[in-house]
Amino acid sequence: MTRLTADVLPGADAKEWAANPNRHVVMIQRTPADRHSLKMINRAENASSDTNTWFKGTRLGVLLPYALSGQALEYYERLIDGYRNRSWKTHIEPHSLMDYSAVVTHHDVFERDGKTFRDVDVVEMKLTFQADFTQEGTQGIRFKKTRAVVLDGKGSVLAVFGDGLTEAPILAI
Repeated sequence: MTRLTADVLPGADAKEWAANPNRHVVMIQRTPADRHSLKMINRAENASSDTNTWFKGTRLGVLLPYALSGQALEYYERLIDGYRNRSWKTHIEPHSLMDYSAVVTHHDVFERDGKTFRDVDVVEMKLTFQADFTQEGTQGIRFKKTRAVVLDGKGSVLAVFGDGLTEAPILAI
């Protein structure tokens, strides 16, 4: 992926950018894609957080994830779809990315944060999000969020790790 850098000269005018779906990308991968694993991933994506909300706070008008949930994924996908279908007036051509993966693995023993689980499935989820030059003409936002959900053999959620505030620095040129 190419990173653009530029200096905005004093007095420079922003350019009109037509809608460009190729600059706004959504990638979603759920592995393995068999029926049982997809059911586990769905349960993990719908596991409630300790606050029963998926977001806390905003940066540049973008909600920040507290829990990496199905609601969060729907929000970021809709957000990028909106970016994809509009024109912009900015100094640099806008770009956005949602890259999400969920992987299911079986563990005879799984340990995390001083807790031990036996004979469990673990869904490891990871979201990378970036939106460059989308709200302010010279600003962008990036963050990563992870979540691990431990499920027993019947698919019941035993534990959730990774929920919490997300840091999202604002980038500017």
